[in-house]
Amino acid sequence: SFWSVTPRGPSLPEVIDRLGFGPAQVRVALLGGLVWVPELLVNVVSHTIAREWNLASWERASLVSVVSIGVLTGVGLSGVFGDQIGRRLPIICAYGGIVLFSLLTMVAQTFRQIVCLRALIGISCGLGQPSSLSICTEMTPARWRVVVQSAVQGFFVFGEMYSATLLWYDDPDLEHLHWRRLVLLGSLPAMMLFVFALLFLEQSPLWLDGKGDYEGAVQVLRSISYHNDAGSDVDFTPTLRRRSSPRRASPRRATPRRWLLEPLSIVFSAELLYPTFVATYSSFVTTMVYYGGLYVFPRILMLADMG
Repeated sequence: SFWSVTPRGPSLPEVIDRLGFGPAQVRVALLGGLVWVPELLVNVVSHTIAREWNLASWERASLVSVVSIGVLTGVGLSGVFGDQIGRRLPIICAYGGIVLFSLLTMVAQTFRQIVCLRALIGISCGLGQPSSLSICTEMTPARWRVVVQSAVQGFFVFGEMYSATLLWYDDPDLEHLHWRRLVLLGSLPAMMLFVFALLFLEQSPLWLDGKGDYEGAVQVLRSISYHNDAGSDVDFTPTLRRRSSPRRASPRRATPRRWLLEPLSIVFSAELLYPTFVATYSSFVTTMVYYGGLYVFPRILMLADMG
């Protein structure tokens, strides 16, 4: 029967390695790897809004903090949604959310409104980040994954350069910025990527295979083969068949408790506790220094006499 067949063909990752690296992976990286909030623009605009609305110092700081809190919330939700509905839809929703809530920010009239909208921008961004990293990894040959991940992380730098260009063009002295126009221009990349991702971004074949959609996974592999001009066979042995035994085990019910606790039990297990602690602490220190600098330096430049 289907559940007792001995695997004879290659696995899906082996087929992806065989198809090689090419335009297909570049397209996925460009469409799925640009879900990042332009932090420089967020921080400078926050100072401008605070000065225009005469906000207190804690209110000015909260305009930046709520974005980071939103990203944290979105990242936490992305893993659950990405496993259940695939990698593609969270990325598209992230682009759409960034555009929608940025446009609503332009017409916000109160401090409470703008805080809520900026939190939603952060959630939208966080919702797409893990899925973007996953889809780029799952559709890239093993030997190219480090290169692709480095390139995707590098897109953040281009976003900051884009933000700096907008700020310089609007007001090099950062004294009389038109923050609503900057918010609109800052959302243009997400607006274009929303359309392109909706039309051209494909689902992860590994996710399709894990859900038992063999035909869907093969269709994506054929697209990769076409764009890379690989001319290679894309047939593979489905994961469910490779892992099956003559006696089919009843599937466990997917509950919220399972979604949340099983990954935590893995990363906090005895074998991974130390590397989890080191990675978490290093990330905390790096993030605090980096984003703290992004918040403080624009403020210093606004107040400093540059001669």
